[in-house]
Amino acid sequence: WRSTRQGQRCPLVGWEVAGETAVSADAAPMCLREAMPWRGGGALLHATPMAAMPAALIAQLRAQVAQLPPRPPAHAPQLAVTTQLHLPGVTITISTTSGVA
Repeated sequence: WRSTRQGQRCPLVGWEVAGETAVSADAAPMCLREAMPWRGGGALLHATPMAAMPAALIAQLRAQVAQLPPRPPAHAPQLAVTTQLHLPGVTITISTTSGVA
């Protein structure tokens, strides 16, 4: 296939058979779609078997992961007990959380 259009990006239209490529008369026309490579990066990475990845890429990915900041601890909900004592002219509030004696 050869494009009749010039540009910095892959043209979506204007493709024609080049050279001795055999295309049957009832074949579907050439159809291109713009799909930026970074849009499929995660899916492509997960779909590629580890055996098919270059060792240098695996080492680079592991080095980048090692440089990530640590994950924050998961938020654990805490049960709290609050008691209010109302006296004339003053209110006293006592709060405790679970695990606190």
